[in-house]
Amino acid sequence: MSAEPLPSMTAFQAQLAVIEGGMVVPPGETHNHHPPVLGAREQARRCIRFVDMGVELAKPEEAQVWRVDRFAQDGALTTLAARGGAGKSWLGMALCHAVTTGTPAAGISTTPGVAVYVDGEMGTRMMTRRWRDCGLPRDAFKYVDAMGLDLGAQAGVDALAEALARVQARFIVFDSLRRLAPGKKENESDDMAPLVASLANVCRELDAAGLLLHHAGHDDTRAVRGSSAIVDQSDAVFTARRLADTTISLECDPLKGGKFRMDEEPPARLLKIVAHGGRVVVEGSPLATTTTPRQSASDRMTERIQQVMREEATPLRKTAIAELCVVSADTPSFRDAFRQLRRLDVVVETEHGFVLAGTPTQDSMLAEAAR
Repeated sequence: MSAEPLPSMTAFQAQLAVIEGGMVVPPGETHNHHPPVLGAREQARRCIRFVDMGVELAKPEEAQVWRVDRFAQDGALTTLAARGGAGKSWLGMALCHAVTTGTPAAGISTTPGVAVYVDGEMGTRMMTRRWRDCGLPRDAFKYVDAMGLDLGAQAGVDALAEALARVQARFIVFDSLRRLAPGKKENESDDMAPLVASLANVCRELDAAGLLLHHAGHDDTRAVRGSSAIVDQSDAVFTARRLADTTISLECDPLKGGKFRMDEEPPARLLKIVAHGGRVVVEGSPLATTTTPRQSASDRMTERIQQVMREEATPLRKTAIAELCVVSADTPSFRDAFRQLRRLDVVVETEHGFVLAGTPTQDSMLAEAAR
């Protein structure tokens, strides 16, 4: 079949006609040996879907399924960041087993379903040793040795999604971001945004809860190492910090780079990875049960908003206040705290932005000095 341009068409128009016909063939070349492929424009068209919200709203509301309570939700991707050796892989294994059996893990309730551990970090030999150390039965969860799999390539993502769909996965641990995408640079937004988004899309398509294991940032304000796109494309971001030899703090604090798109951030929890009777066990309890009382995320955010506004002493837009708090304006704790401060008239709106009520701003002080 010839793809010669028609006399009345420019070369570009002829090329476009061939693409829209389903075959990407440069004008003047012959397409004899390859099957037709979907053109780029047709692929784009299929991604544009007008939704009748009247039809959607008429459907019964679907309940949110917490596969792991207040941590991993069906159809969403949670990123767990921790330093090396903090125990994130042990926690991932414990959660997989708990979801398989529908029992609590580290004091956190679960909803039963097929759990799959996608391992690009340890390999079969090391995982087998850990399986024995935990005293797990052979069917504790489904294990995938994914050493060599590259999720930075669409072919890798598609192959994994097909495999997960076949077993009807409902909870998926990806261990780890760096190992499963070896060709991608974690500091580059152009690499991380499509990669993490593709994993989130797998979770949405399968209606499964995903847990992506990654390394923590180098300071308390950066939950994850690398590009901020990792946080942007995740639905929730938790950190696991080692407080002692066996004690870990599991937190989702927006002031430390955490994120929880589904609801207000849950309270921190204390986890312990301990040996009992020759077996490794992950135990847990709410951090709020300790002798030191802890504020809610919304309370801490309320204090943080007032602090940054006092320090700036000038009218600020809402988005600028959020940036100074190192969160986005749609972070639940920021949204709720800001709304409460507005309701109580602690934060008031002026022509140039928001200010704290009764606090002289930089602009007003300059105006007074000029007089």
